[in-house]
Amino acid sequence: VFNTSAVINGQTVTIANDQLYTYATTVGRKLERYLRGLPDLETVPIYIALYKTQKSDATLPGIYFGEATFTAREGQFVPLSEAWYLFPSQAALQNDVQTHTAFNAYRNAVIEFVPEAVGTVGQGYYDNGRLRNLNLTVQIQAKTYTEIYALTQLLADNLSLFTQTDLAITVKLKSVTDTVAMIERTRDNTVRVVMTP
Repeated sequence: VFNTSAVINGQTVTIANDQLYTYATTVGRKLERYLRGLPDLETVPIYIALYKTQKSDATLPGIYFGEATFTAREGQFVPLSEAWYLFPSQAALQNDVQTHTAFNAYRNAVIEFVPEAVGTVGQGYYDNGRLRNLNLTVQIQAKTYTEIYALTQLLADNLSLFTQTDLAITVKLKSVTDTVAMIERTRDNTVRVVMTP
């Protein structure tokens, strides 16, 4: 686990990705040599993944940025290309116009149905530039169970706005602080809805 920034002489310094990768792979090789020195681990395959954390107050999780499998002292690190984007945001729009447009249409459907909706946000996980998972949170101040049930059906139906077929989507419907419904669309386009009592 590696941090993308360090405090040096009271100043926060951001570490460049290439420098972080070089440092992390060096540490990873040292870890592999140390583990090989332990009894009974001389021939056991060792997998090491490099993970980059975000700031503690960040809204998005970290990413894996490298990996290696060592078998009998053979193995090399290879870089991974993972990224998280917050929806709606300028970065998400620049990275993926189609998904950002679908997200806005989804969010607008919520606003039209429940004008006093507090907000809709999403987190998109990309692997090698392809969106793999989309986690959406819809925050409302529901007054009745019927309103929650109807909005849940609308949210499930409008998942069709996201046309990428191999995309896993999770929608969490929250009323104030309670999760009142969860909707999941799997990569094979199966939709499941769970309502809380």
